[in-house]
Amino acid sequence: MWLGAVLFGLLLNVFRTEGSPVQSCQYGIQFFHVGQHFMKNECEPCVCDVNLGISCVAIMCQNSACVDAFRESGECCTVCPNGPNCRHGNQVIPAGKETVIGGQTCKCPDVKTYPPTSLDAICV
Repeated sequence: MWLGAVLFGLLLNVFRTEGSPVQSCQYGIQFFHVGQHFMKNECEPCVCDVNLGISCVAIMCQNSACVDAFRESGECCTVCPNGPNCRHGNQVIPAGKETVIGGQTCKCPDVKTYPPTSLDAICV
């Protein structure tokens, strides 16, 4: 009887540890296996580490070098669908091109300094 109880206990322990939260990391109501990657949100990939802890890294996005930037669903960082650009009034000007607006020649700040501190066109 005693040997049967020990064997049953060992068998129960094996099954319990293989599929139980003890061998997993918990985040909220979800469990992840060691080495399993998941997204905490669009900007924080995480992994269940060997110490059964959750390690996350925040993705740092560069400032967008355009006035028409948007963030696609499920993505962290914004994208510039029309490439780098700037604005004068309601007019969007592609970086590297000069545009005459109201008798003034306008262009974006130097592309080498993108992202610039301002996305306003320089007009002279």
